[in-house]
Amino acid sequence: LSGCVGLPLLVLNQQQDVVNTTYTQSYNDKNQARLRIYYKFANINMYENNSCDEWKSKKVKNYFQSLATSLPNTEIVSIGMPYTEDSSSILNVPQKGWGPKSTFKEYLLDANKPLVLDARRVETTGGYSCQIASSFIPEAGRDYEAWYSGDNTSCSIQLREITKEKVNTLYQTQKLNKLQMCR
Repeated sequence: LSGCVGLPLLVLNQQQDVVNTTYTQSYNDKNQARLRIYYKFANINMYENNSCDEWKSKKVKNYFQSLATSLPNTEIVSIGMPYTEDSSSILNVPQKGWGPKSTFKEYLLDANKPLVLDARRVETTGGYSCQIASSFIPEAGRDYEAWYSGDNTSCSIQLREITKEKVNTLYQTQKLNKLQMCR
Protein backbone atom coordinates (compact mmCIF):
# COMPACT_ATOMS: atom_id res chain seq x y z
CA LEU A 1 0.00 0.00 0.00
CA SER A 2 2.76 2.51 0.84
CA GLY A 3 4.39 1.93 -2.55
CA CYS A 4 1.07 2.55 -4.30
CA VAL A 5 0.49 5.83 -2.47
CA GLY A 6 3.91 7.14 -1.45
CA LEU A 7 5.88 6.58 -4.66
CA PRO A 8 3.52 8.49 -6.99
CA LEU A 9 3.45 11.43 -4.54
CA LEU A 10 7.21 11.43 -4.36
CA VAL A 11 7.59 11.25 -8.15
CA LEU A 12 5.11 14.09 -8.74
CA ASN A 13 6.81 16.28 -6.15
CA GLN A 14 10.28 15.63 -7.63
CA GLN A 15 9.21 16.76 -11.10
CA GLN A 16 7.75 20.16 -10.12
CA ASP A 17 9.62 23.36 -10.89
CA VAL A 18 10.35 25.72 -8.01
CA VAL A 19 7.97 28.63 -7.47
CA ASN A 20 9.35 31.86 -5.99
CA THR A 21 6.92 33.86 -3.81
CA THR A 22 7.63 37.16 -2.06
CA TYR A 23 5.47 38.53 0.76
CA THR A 24 5.65 41.93 2.39
CA GLN A 25 5.35 41.52 6.15
CA SER A 26 5.66 44.10 8.87
CA TYR A 27 8.79 43.35 10.89
CA ASN A 28 9.37 44.84 14.33
CA ASP A 29 13.03 44.39 15.29
CA LYS A 30 12.19 45.22 18.94
CA ASN A 31 10.20 42.04 19.54
CA GLN A 32 10.67 39.81 16.48
CA ALA A 33 13.42 37.83 14.78
CA ARG A 34 13.52 36.25 11.32
CA LEU A 35 14.53 32.76 10.27
CA ARG A 36 15.34 31.37 6.83
CA ILE A 37 15.09 27.58 6.63
CA TYR A 38 16.80 25.79 3.74
CA TYR A 39 15.34 22.63 2.25
CA LYS A 40 16.72 20.03 -0.12
CA PHE A 41 16.80 16.46 1.14
CA ALA A 42 14.93 17.06 4.39
CA ASN A 43 12.29 19.30 5.87
CA ILE A 44 12.55 21.24 9.09
CA ASN A 45 9.34 21.74 11.03
CA MET A 46 9.12 24.60 13.53
CA TYR A 47 7.46 24.45 16.92
CA GLU A 48 7.25 28.05 18.10
CA ASN A 49 7.01 28.93 21.80
CA ASN A 50 7.91 25.33 22.68
CA SER A 51 10.73 23.94 24.77
CA CYS A 52 12.23 20.54 24.02
CA ASP A 53 9.97 18.97 26.64
CA GLU A 54 6.84 20.50 25.09
CA TRP A 55 7.98 19.42 21.61
CA LYS A 56 8.33 15.78 22.69
CA SER A 57 4.57 15.49 23.17
CA LYS A 58 3.91 16.91 19.67
CA LYS A 59 6.58 15.36 17.47
CA VAL A 60 5.64 13.08 14.61
CA LYS A 61 6.08 9.49 15.68
CA ASN A 62 4.27 7.73 12.85
CA TYR A 63 6.51 6.62 9.96
CA PHE A 64 3.98 7.48 7.25
CA GLN A 65 3.41 10.97 8.67
CA SER A 66 7.18 11.35 8.87
CA LEU A 67 7.50 10.35 5.22
CA ALA A 68 4.83 12.87 4.18
CA THR A 69 6.61 15.74 5.96
CA SER A 70 9.89 14.70 4.33
CA LEU A 71 8.73 15.27 0.76
CA PRO A 72 10.89 17.94 -0.90
CA ASN A 73 9.68 21.53 -1.00
CA THR A 74 9.14 23.19 -4.35
CA GLU A 75 8.54 26.78 -3.19
CA ILE A 76 10.82 29.62 -2.17
CA VAL A 77 9.11 32.05 0.21
CA SER A 78 10.79 35.36 0.91
CA ILE A 79 9.67 38.00 3.41
CA GLY A 80 12.57 40.40 2.86
CA MET A 81 15.49 38.99 4.81
CA PRO A 82 19.00 40.09 3.74
CA TYR A 83 20.46 37.87 1.04
CA THR A 84 23.47 35.70 1.84
CA GLU A 85 25.70 33.64 -0.41
CA ASP A 86 23.51 30.57 0.14
CA SER A 87 20.16 32.26 -0.52
CA SER A 88 21.51 34.15 -3.52
CA SER A 89 22.94 31.01 -5.10
CA ILE A 90 19.57 29.27 -4.80
CA LEU A 91 17.77 32.23 -6.37
CA ASN A 92 20.28 32.48 -9.22
CA VAL A 93 20.28 28.80 -10.26
CA PRO A 94 17.28 27.46 -12.20
CA GLN A 95 15.50 24.81 -10.13
CA LYS A 96 13.82 22.75 -12.82
CA GLY A 97 13.46 19.14 -13.80
CA TRP A 98 13.85 15.92 -11.90
CA GLY A 99 15.23 15.53 -8.38
CA PRO A 100 15.25 17.37 -5.07
CA LYS A 101 15.31 21.15 -5.35
CA SER A 102 17.21 23.59 -3.15
CA THR A 103 14.66 25.97 -1.68
CA PHE A 104 14.12 28.11 1.39
CA LYS A 105 11.31 29.70 3.35
CA GLU A 106 11.57 32.77 5.58
CA TYR A 107 9.57 33.21 8.79
CA LEU A 108 8.84 35.92 11.34
CA LEU A 109 9.36 34.72 14.92
CA ASP A 110 8.48 36.00 18.35
CA ALA A 111 11.79 36.99 19.93
CA ASN A 112 12.99 35.73 23.29
CA LYS A 113 10.73 32.67 23.19
CA PRO A 114 11.96 29.11 22.67
CA LEU A 115 11.76 27.56 19.22
CA VAL A 116 12.25 23.89 18.36
CA LEU A 117 13.50 22.92 14.91
CA ASP A 118 12.56 19.31 14.11
CA ALA A 119 14.28 17.89 11.02
CA ARG A 120 13.82 14.55 9.36
CA ARG A 121 14.96 12.77 6.27
CA VAL A 122 13.32 9.58 5.11
CA GLU A 123 14.55 7.73 2.04
CA THR A 124 12.23 4.99 0.94
CA THR A 125 14.70 3.50 -1.54
CA GLY A 126 17.58 2.93 0.86
CA GLY A 127 15.66 2.50 4.08
CA TYR A 128 17.59 5.41 5.62
CA SER A 129 15.89 7.64 8.16
CA CYS A 130 17.19 10.30 10.50
CA GLN A 131 15.31 12.66 12.79
CA ILE A 132 16.87 15.33 14.95
CA ALA A 133 15.50 18.26 16.92
CA SER A 134 17.19 21.26 18.46
CA SER A 135 15.99 24.30 20.35
CA PHE A 136 17.18 27.88 20.62
CA ILE A 137 15.85 31.27 21.68
CA PRO A 138 15.89 33.82 18.84
CA GLU A 139 16.91 37.32 19.87
CA ALA A 140 15.02 40.46 18.85
CA GLY A 141 16.26 42.13 15.68
CA ARG A 142 18.38 39.15 14.60
CA ASP A 143 18.22 37.16 11.37
CA TYR A 144 19.06 33.45 11.27
CA GLU A 145 19.51 30.66 8.74
CA ALA A 146 19.00 26.96 9.49
CA TRP A 147 19.38 23.75 7.51
CA TYR A 148 19.54 20.00 7.89
CA SER A 149 22.91 18.40 7.37
CA GLY A 150 23.45 14.68 7.18
CA ASP A 151 24.71 11.57 5.50
CA ASN A 152 23.79 7.90 5.82
CA THR A 153 25.21 7.63 9.35
CA SER A 154 24.28 10.85 11.19
CA CYS A 155 22.39 14.13 10.92
CA SER A 156 22.35 17.58 12.50
CA ILE A 157 20.75 20.98 12.27
CA GLN A 158 23.07 23.86 11.46
CA LEU A 159 22.32 27.42 12.62
CA ARG A 160 23.93 30.66 11.46
CA GLU A 161 23.25 34.28 12.24
CA ILE A 162 23.21 36.79 9.40
CA THR A 163 25.56 39.63 10.33
CA LYS A 164 25.39 43.31 9.36
CA GLU A 165 28.65 42.86 7.41
CA LYS A 166 28.45 42.78 3.61
CA VAL A 167 30.80 41.53 0.92
CA ASN A 168 29.70 43.12 -2.35
CA THR A 169 25.90 42.95 -2.07
CA LEU A 170 25.62 39.82 0.10
CA TYR A 171 25.46 39.67 3.88
CA GLN A 172 27.86 37.44 5.76
CA THR A 173 26.90 34.74 8.27
CA GLN A 174 28.49 33.36 11.38
CA LYS A 175 27.98 29.94 12.92
CA LEU A 176 26.13 29.90 16.23
CA ASN A 177 26.53 27.33 18.96
CA LYS A 178 23.21 28.18 20.61
CA LEU A 179 21.36 25.02 19.67
CA GLN A 180 20.31 22.69 22.49
CA MET A 181 19.65 19.12 21.42
CA CYS A 182 16.17 17.79 22.21
CA ARG A 183 16.39 14.23 23.44
